[in-house]
Amino acid sequence: MKIGLYLEDMNKKGIITFYKTMHYVKKSDIDLLVFPEDCYTPFVNKLTSIDIMSKNGYLDVENHCRKLSKYIGCAVIFSSVDKNGVTYSIYVNAFCSGRDTFSKLYIKHIDERYSAFERDNYRQTIKAEFEPVIYKGLKIGMTIGADCNYSLLSRTYGKQGIDILINSSKGNVLYDRWDKFNKVRSIENNCFNFCTMGYSGDYKEVNSYVYGYTPTGKMMKYRSLNSKNAKHNDVGKIFVYDTSIPCDEFDIDKTIGQEEIINDYKHYYYTCGGTTRMILNYTEKIDDNIFVYHSGEYNIVICLLNGEEILFPEKVLSLLHNSKLKTIKNKKYIIVNQWKQLDDNMYKTQISDVLKVRAMENSCVVILESDKFYKCYQCDKDGTVQVVKATDGKYGLNLDLANGPEAVWKDNDKGFKENWRSSYEALLNYVMA
Repeated sequence: MKIGLYLEDMNKKGIITFYKTMHYVKKSDIDLLVFPEDCYTPFVNKLTSIDIMSKNGYLDVENHCRKLSKYIGCAVIFSSVDKNGVTYSIYVNAFCSGRDTFSKLYIKHIDERYSAFERDNYRQTIKAEFEPVIYKGLKIGMTIGADCNYSLLSRTYGKQGIDILINSSKGNVLYDRWDKFNKVRSIENNCFNFCTMGYSGDYKEVNSYVYGYTPTGKMMKYRSLNSKNAKHNDVGKIFVYDTSIPCDEFDIDKTIGQEEIINDYKHYYYTCGGTTRMILNYTEKIDDNIFVYHSGEYNIVICLLNGEEILFPEKVLSLLHNSKLKTIKNKKYIIVNQWKQLDDNMYKTQISDVLKVRAMENSCVVILESDKFYKCYQCDKDGTVQVVKATDGKYGLNLDLANGPEAVWKDNDKGFKENWRSSYEALLNYVMA
């Protein structure tokens, strides 16, 4: 399948620019054109007063996208915001046939204005919300913006055996952070993963990008419809990725040689390679693979994952969100991934990235213990991952940055709400079933 990612220049909204760009699509052989989150199209102003979750509102958007799909000659993923602040993506294929999907709606989950998690009947909407698009026999999943930074949303598609995962985002991001999230989404779901963005700014530093990865996490090559030598942050360009080109190669973690740091603030010293002894002698067992070490005012939760279990988000999350932990106060979380044997290539191309992402997305410490590698990862206040250096055989941990689910699911100025957690855990139960 040939997928076009439109890296839209939001500074140059206008009918002439839009149709000039779409002219390149009409002349191409791409199968699907993906627009960024809250994109511009000539008809977008007609949709500001609709309610996307009403039947009439949905049909109105669907009809506009059907006309666009027919005009450019391929399926589209369009994204906008309705009158109630609901951010959505809609897939429409005016040329569908047989069992192919004609249209499919997805509502954004991680959003300061409105989240799909806020639906009163969220548990009853999960199956329909995450039903994959079918196109040419392939299964496609959609997410929006920061949804891709939380593995469970993508994994709900992954458990259904999707082939392609597509994220539409606004942009203005940290390149390395989004590179890791998107790479790991492809690895853990064994699927192609794509992300496109919009850009608004002064062009001094364009921090909106396109990303494309194979199921092994290999960054894909692209061609541009409207530029010969486009870079992956050249706004206004359409980048085409072809999933039919064979590729079973891997990419080494771009930050594999990241400098190790010593935390300025240290509340607890964790012995390098000492997890098994600690569990046997000093912890309270809460449930299978969940232990608590009582250290002064802190209750340090140790979640143990063996080998490749770390690759499966639901296995990680089922430990962090275990109901038996709810009554324990002042919890700090450490994920320990133990391997009897860890291949050097697998560590460098997959596990290193996965462990760093697990630390970022779950706001916890992540420790690797294997026959060859001993590593400790922890996020800083900016949400970027750090590699903690062992001194005298111990990692000095800043437990203020290891609050786990309690750090993620709380009311904050980023738009998160504590009451989303019950819906999130309902989704986790759905995936685990």
